[in-house]
Amino acid sequence: MRRSPDSLPASWDRWIPDRHPAAAGCTREASSPRRGAILAEALIASVAIGTAAVLSVVMLVSVNGNRRTAERVLLATQELSNQMERLTAKPWTELTPELVQQAKLSASAAAGLPQSELKIRLQEVAAPRPGKRLEGELRWQDRGNSWRPPLRLTCWVQNDVASNMSRG
Repeated sequence: MRRSPDSLPASWDRWIPDRHPAAAGCTREASSPRRGAILAEALIASVAIGTAAVLSVVMLVSVNGNRRTAERVLLATQELSNQMERLTAKPWTELTPELVQQAKLSASAAAGLPQSELKIRLQEVAAPRPGKRLEGELRWQDRGNSWRPPLRLTCWVQNDVASNMSRG
């Protein structure tokens, strides 16, 4: 039931290679000025995609480092403010240099801030009103074992009895 190519309708000529008008006079080994162009385009596209991938990875690493640094600064800020708040909540008579020297980092802060150092100093202040000045400083090592600039917080504690007597 197969038809011969001569018995096919004329509209089918374009599907038969020998009868297609564009195939007339063509040989299979025709040289073209675009020979290998697809290979060059594929190579250029591969280089562009590779460059974009490398830049994306570099950007992600940088963003991750900045995020980690921001988390450590936030943790240090919270830890130092918590330490200072604990000390300022103590009664005036209990706030001594010995108590201040006992201040230690919490376990979560010690784990989150590598090689961290907490220093809190207590100083008696006479003017303008009698009080005690607490100076807290927290620093830690960042990537590459470089010390970050210290985070500092200062609080003043006044003796309620002494300030009430001076007003009365």
